[in-house]
Amino acid sequence: MRGVFITAALGLFLTVPAQAQDTRGLSMFALDPASTGNAILTVDGKAEVRRAPDLAISTIGVATTAASAQDAARDNAQKMARVIAELKAQGIAERDIQTSALSITPVMNTDYGNPYAMTLASNSLAETVAADAEAAMAGDAVADAAAAAALDEYAAPRIVGYQASNVLRVRQSDTDGYGALIDRVIAAGANSIGGPAFQIEDSSAIEEEVRLLAIADARRRAEIYAAAAGLRIKRIVAMDEGRISGLGTGYDYDYNMGFADMAVSLPALASTSVSPGELTITASVGVMFELEPL
Repeated sequence: MRGVFITAALGLFLTVPAQAQDTRGLSMFALDPASTGNAILTVDGKAEVRRAPDLAISTIGVATTAASAQDAARDNAQKMARVIAELKAQGIAERDIQTSALSITPVMNTDYGNPYAMTLASNSLAETVAADAEAAMAGDAVADAAAAAALDEYAAPRIVGYQASNVLRVRQSDTDGYGALIDRVIAAGANSIGGPAFQIEDSSAIEEEVRLLAIADARRRAEIYAAAAGLRIKRIVAMDEGRISGLGTGYDYDYNMGFADMAVSLPALASTSVSPGELTITASVGVMFELEPL
């Protein structure tokens, strides 16, 4: 008698004659083999539950630019102090405010995406073009050469300032108040916002619930296959838990709400609207059943 495999979309039947178990390499049954004439069925049980998040995680940053690194850092520190004070005033605990990035980098005249560099470059180019036009009208070779040298200097890469950046990772349990909090910190000086990532802070009870539902789903599927084959479930041979997922949402930490040094006043902004919605928590489990004749 040979073992027979019958595949289906969600399961696998395998008849296992006692005398063939070891020779077919079925080591999983070596210690506890299936009875002669019985079948083995493997199914995946799946389940999901939906729950409202109770935690919002975001990044709130301040970027400032100045001619010197010291001035950029000083301005940044003053603005970030106001942002942190506003976070605490809105009920965010100190333990939920964490520095995630701190940097000071040079701004080059070729950083065309930086408004500070763009402004300096525009002014320099305007002065150079004006000097070149004046030299051309006067026919002054010396002035014309000076204008050309100025144009070359404008085109050559050079440091024109420094940008300081300080980014906080903020945890907020009041998910409904996330939009209002963002409005307040922008008014306090924040000009870089990332998030939110909505999560469930303590998910242990939900994980237990979805696991039980996944196991029940596996048994329901097994019963359907067994009944169709004229068999019934004898026992569970093995179980393999799949991945629990959906306990939080991700987001891009590098998302910028605005340019550095952008002046923002609270009355000028519409209120930020954020909808936490629900998270879908899923689980899967692989269960191997031994089936026997009715």
